[in-house]
Amino acid sequence: MRIVYLSSREPKNIRNKNVATLKNANYLANRGTEVFLVSYKDEIKLMGNFTHYGLTKRTRESKNNLINTLNFIFSSCNYFFKGIKKIKEINPDIIVCRNGGIYYFNFLTGVFYSKIFNVPIVVEWLGSDLLLENFNFEKEIKKIILKNATISIVQSNPMYKKAKKLYTEAKVEKILGKGVDTNLFRPNRKEKRENKDKLTILYVGRLEKVKGLKYLLKAFSILKRKYNNINIIIVGEGGLKERLVGLSKKKGIFEKVWG
Repeated sequence: MRIVYLSSREPKNIRNKNVATLKNANYLANRGTEVFLVSYKDEIKLMGNFTHYGLTKRTRESKNNLINTLNFIFSSCNYFFKGIKKIKEINPDIIVCRNGGIYYFNFLTGVFYSKIFNVPIVVEWLGSDLLLENFNFEKEIKKIILKNATISIVQSNPMYKKAKKLYTEAKVEKILGKGVDTNLFRPNRKEKRENKDKLTILYVGRLEKVKGLKYLLKAFSILKRKYNNINIIIVGEGGLKERLVGLSKKKGIFEKVWG
């Protein structure tokens, strides 16, 4: 079986921020499937038990929004048409899309390829893809994707409900593959908990906008005014770290979060 894995990101971002894409591609490849990971192109060549194709370079971001919009349209069209040629060459049995990208471009690209080559498509939704909406037209785009996907994969009950609300006839499967192995990680009930009157909130993950960390910090600053026994620990890196540090200082909770 041949699977094309579409990712509308540069390899350096896949490697550094979207590690799940690499893990999924390798997982399938290690089970005897021919996997072809198709992405944008940069100086990094992704290595694994799959074949990687970088189709075209993204243009550099400008301070001018109009220029950014035009660059996005140009690079997206270039990626799309080069992808048609590459998909035809690979001749896959299944197309898999993970991470919708800007305005769900990656999902829409996959849907078009699926129609052009009459190949089933699996859409793996992230929470930010399905649950967040900045513009009304995004709902309509999601409906198109849900309607045309052979199957959609979601990771939680709220995501499942949202998908069915958007398009009731959507074929949706719920896979909870990121849980905690309780055989390895569980509290030791025999040991008494130190500082049992103290509550600690732990966040582990990327420091990016889609994670909603500014709301966590704002909520924590409110709770901290009322309760002295509450604490928070944030573990992770990302493009939003400086802003989050600045917000913590503004709210007077810097020492409690980053200290």
